[in-house]
Amino acid sequence: MYLLGMFYNLFLPGGIGGDAYKGYVIRKKFQVNTKKVVSVLVLDRLSGLLLLFLYACILALFVQNELFRNTKWLFGIAIVFSLLIFWLMNKRFFSGMLPIFWKSFSYSAFVQLTQLCSAFFILKSLGIAVDITAYLFIFLVSSIVSVLPLTIGGIGSREVTFYYGATLLALDQNTSVGVSMVFFLITAIVSLLGIFYHFKKVDLQVATE
Repeated sequence: MYLLGMFYNLFLPGGIGGDAYKGYVIRKKFQVNTKKVVSVLVLDRLSGLLLLFLYACILALFVQNELFRNTKWLFGIAIVFSLLIFWLMNKRFFSGMLPIFWKSFSYSAFVQLTQLCSAFFILKSLGIAVDITAYLFIFLVSSIVSVLPLTIGGIGSREVTFYYGATLLALDQNTSVGVSMVFFLITAIVSLLGIFYHFKKVDLQVATE
């Protein structure tokens, strides 16, 4: 299901294809009402965005750049307030999921951390040894932008964010866009593995009919 979700995410803005498929499977298999399924999917997406934001704020505290010299305290405040607001939002609108708040939050933190680690290894493989924290910060910001339903599969939006982010932080633009493209290509290759399950699912449906 995860690979199928990634496969569908390649073709629809903001990765909504995978979310829609997961919602369909959950509703069909567990007979859950649509409102609950939508709530879980929205919460899942918001949780991922929150972790990307938190990691970006943490990295911003360590970026050695003139742009952040006098504003680092804002990122510290943003970390505390974003967590508080997210918890209160869960309590107000998703109270049914509140008992598993920290468990789901931990899973999301691990998933986003592995994504950050993959970006780190891409930087290392390209021979980048300086300003790694700044590159990772831009990577996280670009990941947030790519989740927004602006382009198909996030193509283009991540690269544009990397380019202008590199300009603001005085980094090499070509290297930044290169990191973005390598990450997308790896993601696309892994996602395309889902095509096997797509046709397998279709064959099962035909056989049933």
